[in-house]
Amino acid sequence: MPTLARPTCSALFSVVSALFLGSLTAIAVLVTSVDTARADPGVIYVDTDAPGPTHNGLSWTTAFTSVQDALGAATYDDQIWVAEGVYFPDEGAGQTNDDRVSTFTLRPGVALCGGFAGGEVSLTERDWTVNVTVLSGDIDGDDDTDDQGVVTDTANIKNNNAYHVVTGVALTETARLDGFTITAGSADGHPADKLGGGILNDNHSSPTLTNLVFSGNRAFSAGGGIYCGDHSSPTLSNASLTSNSATDSGGGMYNSSYSSPRLTNVTFEGNSSATVGESGAGMVNNYYSSPSLINVVFKGNWTSPAGAAAAMSNRYGSSPMLASVTFSGNRGGTVGAMENKLSSNPTLVNCVLWGNEGSDRPTIRNSGGSSPTISYSDVQGSGGSDNWDAAPWAPTAGTTSTPTRCSSIPSPGAPRPRPQATTACGPAPRPSTQGTISPSPSPPTSTASHASRTATGTAAKWWICGRMRQGSPSAASRCGAANALRSPSGQG
Repeated sequence: MPTLARPTCSALFSVVSALFLGSLTAIAVLVTSVDTARADPGVIYVDTDAPGPTHNGLSWTTAFTSVQDALGAATYDDQIWVAEGVYFPDEGAGQTNDDRVSTFTLRPGVALCGGFAGGEVSLTERDWTVNVTVLSGDIDGDDDTDDQGVVTDTANIKNNNAYHVVTGVALTETARLDGFTITAGSADGHPADKLGGGILNDNHSSPTLTNLVFSGNRAFSAGGGIYCGDHSSPTLSNASLTSNSATDSGGGMYNSSYSSPRLTNVTFEGNSSATVGESGAGMVNNYYSSPSLINVVFKGNWTSPAGAAAAMSNRYGSSPMLASVTFSGNRGGTVGAMENKLSSNPTLVNCVLWGNEGSDRPTIRNSGGSSPTISYSDVQGSGGSDNWDAAPWAPTAGTTSTPTRCSSIPSPGAPRPRPQATTACGPAPRPSTQGTISPSPSPPTSTASHASRTATGTAAKWWICGRMRQGSPSAASRCGAANALRSPSGQG
């Protein structure tokens, strides 16, 4: 057997030193690699005007120039910060130019945030109302838009647009869309592509949607702006749906098959639907879909003369809950504000229904065993006392004051402000109970001389607020003083 030479101490030291230094080098390379990949951990940058020359999403200078590239690179808990500009779903790696099925697909645990100027280092610095960030379905670039790339009327959509600008499938509230204008979606394809021009939520999809404008989106069937189907119940807050349309139903929003979104601080304005049927140019709730609406305005929505309800249609056991909701200036073929059909029993608290038009019922029509419960609300034509047939915004004779009301009604023709900006952009927990509004208390004993009446014509009970002028000592508690219990005249 050959004899092995015994290593010297100096040789051993050299080997150990080499291994140690090699390890340090490897660690240094690893740290450098991680540092390079996540210069700002959890944030991916997008700016269509980023100077580059490298575009890897690691900083504003080297930002991706397409949202699709950022979505492809994102992992759970990432935020994607998008600078002002117009972005199209057919642009980015793996996309096909002018492909109508291209869409911005929301990701679980990823917050897609717009409203940046480029250069911000924190969310609190962004202003989405100033730095308008547009997700557009105008993939062939021929629509008529405003200066910011937004379609303001679906008649201005010209040829081939994306079927759905944004899509959410099987998502929880950890997926977030925040600070964008969604425009120019055109859902006019085969069955699945006839729903949700602006955003399609399907298959138990309930993302968090906030600080958004849906403008100029259309659907051949339902949900021009937003479609929620198959147990999809997103949270929608601080948003507006304007000038969206559906050939059939739900120009603004359509909720179907046990889909019950939660809406807070949302405006539906100028949305339309064209044909006979559910209509609901503002919103349709169908097949046991019962959203909750808090501080929501339906204004100036309309149907064709053949259509039904202009603002809201509830049917097949759909019983939404509304608190501080205003219906004003809506014009339907048969019903101005709300139609309830087939055992749909909405609850309205502190709401205003005034100045709507419909050939059959300007305010509410109930059928098929539907019985709404309405309290502390102002309903035109209800027969309430104190001359409530005068428009709520009209000054009282002999005064220059305007009567206060339970919910704010925009003055006719007044410009509509964009929703106020907020800075939150990240996964938000869903409330443990959705669509629940605390029941209104029993009306207190009123000092006013309002005679009680027996309800007639429908099972619905109406508490009509007393009328006060601004500046009246009791104006602040106006909605706590109830009038008579009765059914509104002609609203059965």
